[in-house]
Parts: sequence; structure tokens; C-alpha cells
Amino acid sequence: MKLRYLVLAGLLAGGAVACLAQASTQPFEPGLWEVNATVTANGVARAPVVDRQCLSPAEAAKGPQAMLLGAGAGCTASRSTIADGKLDALFNCAGNGRPPTSVAITGSFTPKSYDAVSTITDGLMTRRISVTGKWVGACSS
Repeated sequence: MKLRYLVLAGLLAGGAVACLAQASTQPFEPGLWEVNATVTANGVARAPVVDRQCLSPAEAAKGPQAMLLGAGAGCTASRSTIADGKLDALFNCAGNGRPPTSVAITGSFTPKSYDAVSTITDGLMTRRISVTGKWVGACSS
């Protein structure tokens, strides 16, 4: 599982993926990353997911904003900021046959770590996805 896909789990739940307009930020460190993700749905925590992924220099150069980019058909950002090592965004997405969904994302990042929490509400349930990532070293060949 790729590093950014664990982070995107918070956005993809409920079909909520949106584009984030922001200024450029510092890139992540290329190399081996450990990612921990915990999902809670309607107050019930699921088993944490831990993954290690080798992040290429090209992927790392995209920086934290790559975590939030995607096809946002039907989604609008009412708040979106990535600056000074922090991110804060709120997206509202049309339901497309499902209830409308809101996705609130907050977090912090450095070139070698990040923490993010997504809260997804669609009228049927509320999901909270906490993700932490840390650089652990060079990728093995």
C-alpha cells in the first residue's frame, strides 16, 4: 500500500476526494516511511493499520499537498490551508446517490514526519481517521 493511499483513506471514505489549492510547501524526505492509521466509525475503533513504504524522490518532491489532491467531482473546499508545517481543510461533497459528505482535515508535517486527523460525516455515520507517518531511513535495494 502506498504511503499517500493511507493518508487518502480519510478522504476517500464516503467518496469524498477534493482538490486543495495552496502554495508550494517543503517536500517529504525520500526513503522508507512507516505509516500508522487508525479508523473509528461511530465510536467503534478498528484495528490499526501499519505499513512501510519506500517513497521515491519524485513522490517525496510532491510534498504534503499530494496527500490532499484528487478528483473532486462534486466537492468544494470551504477552508483549505497548507502553510508553516500545518494543514487545515474542510470539504463538502455532493452525495451522488448517497448522503452529502463533509470532510474536515487537520494536521502537521515536517520533511520527516506527519500527523493528520480526518473526520468524515455523511449523515449515516461519522468516521475519524488518524494517520501518522515517520521517515525511518533509506530504502533497501
